[in-house]
Amino acid sequence: MIKMFVRVASDRFFAINSGKYNFMKFLISIASFAIFIFGLYFLANFELFYAIGFGILLLVHEFGHVFALNKMEGTIKGVYFFPFVGAIVASDKKLKTENEYAYFKYLGPLAGTLGVLVTLLIFFLLKDPRFLNLVFAGAILNLINMIPLTLLDGYGILRGSIKYVEWIGFLVLIIVGVFIFHEYILTLFFLIIFTLFTDSPTEKATGFKLHEVILASVFLLTMVILTIIDRESLVWNIPLVILSIYMFGAYIKSTRFDNNKKQNDQQNTLQLLPLTKKEKMLWVTKWSLLTLVLFVVVFYSKG
Repeated sequence: MIKMFVRVASDRFFAINSGKYNFMKFLISIASFAIFIFGLYFLANFELFYAIGFGILLLVHEFGHVFALNKMEGTIKGVYFFPFVGAIVASDKKLKTENEYAYFKYLGPLAGTLGVLVTLLIFFLLKDPRFLNLVFAGAILNLINMIPLTLLDGYGILRGSIKYVEWIGFLVLIIVGVFIFHEYILTLFFLIIFTLFTDSPTEKATGFKLHEVILASVFLLTMVILTIIDRESLVWNIPLVILSIYMFGAYIKSTRFDNNKKQNDQQNTLQLLPLTKKEKMLWVTKWSLLTLVLFVVVFYSKG
């Protein structure tokens, strides 16, 4: 029975329309989830209850993306978790319209919000304050994802509706990261991503730009200095510094030295069919309502 369940689950989520049993990728996904929990419990000093609970809420969020790809008949290669960073859904689905892209991005935080609301219901039934803490953490997770910034779901939802929406996300990031959470390292990390990889929806690679390299270098150097000063947060800061260095190197390689790849990317880039005015209004409304719900849940659970 267990073997049958595992096989059905892996076929359903990780080998859709592939015609073959993809058990290995299923195991890799499960292993990455276990490593994610391990990182929260042993390295970030989360209680086991919170480590597992937060991991499940993130899993629910990612399965929202999986469900969206299911509906669009996409082939899902796996759901992979990265300690202290998050998770991604790997797929070879080629989206054709901005409406499909927004739908794929929206279902992640929508599912995550539903998971948070179910957790809130459990808190009302059991009166266990630990569940309220999970509600707060899960709501924050999904609320951050709603920021319209490159690589976050909010950007994917709004990029076809609002021109230069990533600049709004950039300002929100500064306000949230520095003035509310005082997370300077995390803010610098996202600034590096924003500086190097923010392009218009129809572009993949803009080529090497000196000002991007200079800004990213300043942010990276600042991260290193803050990490040395703030020794109490080494477990949190060092992985972000290493990831930033890797991304910086990837940018240099792809824009400065890998000209063939850059040319192929530009040739293969497909412009997504734009949204109609009605669709733009619809996605802005959906984004606004879901963000409002998350704000209410955050303030309630925090209080």
